[in-house]
Amino acid sequence: MVKKIDNYIGNFQTAFDRLCLILSERQDPIDAIIDGVIAWEALFGDDRDTSFKVCGSILKLLKPENKIKFYKKLTNVYAKRSRIVHGGKPNPFDNPSEAEKIKNFVCNVARDCLVKLIDEHKNLIPLKSNERCKKILLDM
Repeated sequence: MVKKIDNYIGNFQTAFDRLCLILSERQDPIDAIIDGVIAWEALFGDDRDTSFKVCGSILKLLKPENKIKFYKKLTNVYAKRSRIVHGGKPNPFDNPSEAEKIKNFVCNVARDCLVKLIDEHKNLIPLKSNERCKKILLDM
């Protein structure tokens, strides 16, 4: 049982900490976007097919009205973040206002996922992020 509590503390704490950084310390929207996607990964990450699993879990958990548009936005943000952190363009955004809008989107998604899990899916909280992802994708 202790191991499950440690997993809960670890991945939820990481997501929460990254969300707090976005809200309180990050002046550069690029840094905030990176932190936001790290929060997503802390909640739903897996060793393989990470983008698909993280974005799919978010989509299934949040149940937005326009699923296709929302999923495309998630994967677009994820791809831009990957280009930044894996040596691509340091700023793949067209202008500062686009980066700021994406920062707000990433932050809101991370917050909404944390709230939804806490309010409606407490049974998923003690799971490791990859187990949580599988439960959401296969059982919800």
